[in-house]
Amino acid sequence: DNAKKAQKNIEEIKSLLPELLKKNKSAPKSYATIYFGLKGIRTAHENIYEKLKKGDKYLYLGIPAYQPEEQHLYWQRDHIKRVKTGIKIRGLFNKDTDPKILRNRNSYGLADIRYMPTDIKTPATFLIYKDTVVIILQSPEEIAVEIVNQSIADTFKAYFDDFWKLSKPFK
Repeated sequence: DNAKKAQKNIEEIKSLLPELLKKNKSAPKSYATIYFGLKGIRTAHENIYEKLKKGDKYLYLGIPAYQPEEQHLYWQRDHIKRVKTGIKIRGLFNKDTDPKILRNRNSYGLADIRYMPTDIKTPATFLIYKDTVVIILQSPEEIAVEIVNQSIADTFKAYFDDFWKLSKPFK
């Protein structure tokens, strides 16, 4: 009878549900989030602390010479937090950046900050870690676009690695 068939189907679906949910959770998730303002940029950056642990590293590609003063102060405080957490950074600043800034960023430890090996001057920066890329613009507009996708992160990491091989340690 139909009621028994329906009940049997419901029982079958219930027994399959945990397996289906497990598969759904293990499927890679790609998404993008847009953050606005300096606080938004900080939020996007601080997501590293959710995905990275002691010994992991993140990369910054094409950091512009100009950043709002309050951002300089924020980054300095963040480096202290980063070192306490045991996370490493490798960063490439645009060549027109004041050497004092590179000296400062390298002074925190677990950091290797250098100049870009080209004369490229970009207003946007790329933060790369794990399966995530964040495109950050601090000036003239403040916006960050976070993309979570392993293939995209691997692509940006390949660009970073190529520039890194051509760069020289900061003295």
